[in-house]
Amino acid sequence: MPPPTGRAFSVFVAEDMEAAIAVADRMAQAATEALAGDGSDNDAVAAAFALAAELRGNYPDGLVDHAAKLFLTHDHAARNVRIPNLMSRMTVNATSPLAGTGTGTLPALGGTTGSADEDKVNWFREDPLANEHHEHWHLVYVRFDSPGFSIRPRHGELFFYMHQQMLARYDAERLGAGLDPVEAFDDYTASIGVGYDPGGLAIGGVTYLPRPANGKWAQLALINNYAPADHAQRRDRLRDAAANLKLAVPGGASLVLDGAPGSDALGHADESSGKSISGAGYNSFYGNHHGFGHVFTAALSDLASYEGGVMYNPASAIRDPFFWRWHRHVDDINFAYQEKLPANDFAAAPDVVFGGGNDAGLVILDSARFRNAAAARGETVDQLAGALLGGSRFTRNAAQGVETVGQVNGQPLQVTLHDTIETELRHGIFQLNTDQQVEDQPRFTYPYLWHPSYHFAVRLRSTAAVEQLVTVRLFLCPAHAVGGVADGSLNDRRLWIELDKFAAPIAPGEEKVLTRADTDSTLVRRPVTALHANPDVVRDLHFEQQGDDHPDAAACECGWPYHLLYPRGTKSGMRFALLAVVTKDDALIKQGQCGSMSFCAVTDEYPDAKPMGYPFDRPLAAPLADLVAQNPSLALRFITIKER
Repeated sequence: MPPPTGRAFSVFVAEDMEAAIAVADRMAQAATEALAGDGSDNDAVAAAFALAAELRGNYPDGLVDHAAKLFLTHDHAARNVRIPNLMSRMTVNATSPLAGTGTGTLPALGGTTGSADEDKVNWFREDPLANEHHEHWHLVYVRFDSPGFSIRPRHGELFFYMHQQMLARYDAERLGAGLDPVEAFDDYTASIGVGYDPGGLAIGGVTYLPRPANGKWAQLALINNYAPADHAQRRDRLRDAAANLKLAVPGGASLVLDGAPGSDALGHADESSGKSISGAGYNSFYGNHHGFGHVFTAALSDLASYEGGVMYNPASAIRDPFFWRWHRHVDDINFAYQEKLPANDFAAAPDVVFGGGNDAGLVILDSARFRNAAAARGETVDQLAGALLGGSRFTRNAAQGVETVGQVNGQPLQVTLHDTIETELRHGIFQLNTDQQVEDQPRFTYPYLWHPSYHFAVRLRSTAAVEQLVTVRLFLCPAHAVGGVADGSLNDRRLWIELDKFAAPIAPGEEKVLTRADTDSTLVRRPVTALHANPDVVRDLHFEQQGDDHPDAAACECGWPYHLLYPRGTKSGMRFALLAVVTKDDALIKQGQCGSMSFCAVTDEYPDAKPMGYPFDRPLAAPLADLVAQNPSLALRFITIKER
């Protein structure tokens, strides 16, 4: 175990995490022994937590608590015991200058940067469910193998991809607010610029402290005086590995990097995990590059133990604007590696073409109205979609407008086709539920983004002589000129946001209308309940049921928040590109009723054979619009996202 030097535990210190996993293993063993003695699941959990109570004083602050979270996340006996949701673990100091800035007299959950520009996107960084997603991902994806835990296949690749997708979503919000995309922090001697005041925020008893503006990293007195210059060495070694397509430890192991497995190996080295080629420790050849960026920054808030800095904890880290600058730098290393790879050529694409007219085969419908129309006809939404967009209507324009589909009770039945996705920034209230007298418990307000539910309809025609199992992949990208090139933003592959992917069979020559509800997105935490779609007055964000008796319960409460699936857009309407990419034979695993398949998987194997982010995992061979024109398995249309 790490010596209790006064420094608190952090997920971002590999040595701390290895020790926490060892404690979680002991808790799991205590639970197993209780079950072997004919104890119930409740007895097993009680035995595990009794051991944790015994061990707490022997370890640095926070370590045993994190081990308990790992146990609850992964152990089968604890599958029906939930970690208290993040909002119920959050409080705000009522004496904070920020405490009265909420709705009415309620205190607000949220900090400030001291920059009017950066504060425009505070609502996104401070979103409690986005923060919980980041925390829970780091609980699901453990960094070390042990008797009770294992590093999942493609963990390193997903480490890069999940954070890159968070950056893409954040950049969309920044662009909508009139800000530039995130600028990477790569000079470790430079000032880190804008500060951050968490506004009296406390999580799990830890009160977070302000980080002053214009601070500079300094050596870490509580970690053997590890210095920014030491860290710059690890940065440069990782950059060299990306440039040379090879990880190599002097006098030790080496690995040639190629394709998605190359990103996986590079991710293990950067995060770092127990599968890093040089070992995960901060003093290893590649070190703990990603993790210590968090630690250096947290120390600027709290030299005494580091834990007072929000960057020290995954449950609070994304609130700090520097988190995004740091992760842009981390992602730059993987991006540089990917840029050395040959472009995807779409040679293995399925034999399909898109139907439709001005909609390019991609149609957007309001889910509630679409379902109501189907019910009025006594049909499923798939049947209604076929009547609306298939048959003689297969090539009909459907970008926007009102279509009549027969009559109900003598009246024409009309369905609206949308070219605009609407959003609304609302203010929610969270009421701490610490005992049965909930009406007397503290209440806090917070802003959150809301959107109606939408269905996507995709019109495909098979040109093959055999049945094909295809995967439809949907992406969204802010569309604007770059360097005088109209819609040049589409050529920045890191701006593309994955929306969904789903598989379907298509028969030879078949013209098929595929429908997909955005509540089924493989990105979001599922199932999407009314509460998760509109978390206005909240006491508990856990699901009443997991939905599955899932062998991997760890994944069930993991995933991106549904209410943040789409960017906010602007009041006047912000232009976006909607792209569909059709692939085949991807071994796409059918998702269950819970969790996020793209970010949290559904089994130990990642459920998609394609590289994560395909086709944006490699450089584009041509401008995006040219690729669409050259490849019938791609379709592109432009839509608007407008804030009400």
